[in-house]
Amino acid sequence: MRSYDAITAHATIVMTRYIFLALENRENKDWRSVNDGYYALCAELEDISFTFAFELILALIKRCVHDSLCLPVELIETFVEYFLSCLPCVIKDKLVFSMCES
Repeated sequence: MRSYDAITAHATIVMTRYIFLALENRENKDWRSVNDGYYALCAELEDISFTFAFELILALIKRCVHDSLCLPVELIETFVEYFLSCLPCVIKDKLVFSMCES
């Protein structure tokens, strides 16, 4: 290409392609990669184990039943033990805390 018009047309096509690629990159950029903020946040949040989450739920249920129904603690513990014994084996195998089976 030796003519001025050909060089101008080529530069225009190249710049147009660059604009399309820059726009596509901007619209499809993953927000997690911006300044590594997402990964820093994930590093600060520790995953809790299934057992710990299950213990939290059981403790909340015990407290709610005790507060709302005014049942004795022994009766609530008996119910929780019965509940744990009726769980499917898949869930029982994932629970590490000790279960009293009668």
